Amino acid sequence: MKIAKILTYFITLILLNSCSLNKAIKHLKEGETVQENYKVTFPFEIKNGFIIVPVEIENKSYDFLLDTGSPNLVSTELAESLI
Repeated sequence: MKIAKILTYFITLILLNSCSLNKAIKHLKEGETVQENYKVTFPFEIKNGFIIVPVEIENKSYDFLLDTGSPNLVSTELAESLI
């Protein structure tokens, strides 16, 4: 009987977490642009099978990994240095 309660709790926890994740993803997908037709090209290089994009922020160069399946993510150090 205890195992059934534990499994029920665990499954409920997983379902609740997946619902909140879906809401977060929905908010990331929302957005709009004013310009309808546009094209942007930028330089990149491949390192160890990853697409690396050189970026300059406040006259400092950084290498960013291009990951189309991930929300924006930077290191704590970089985020704090830009505040």
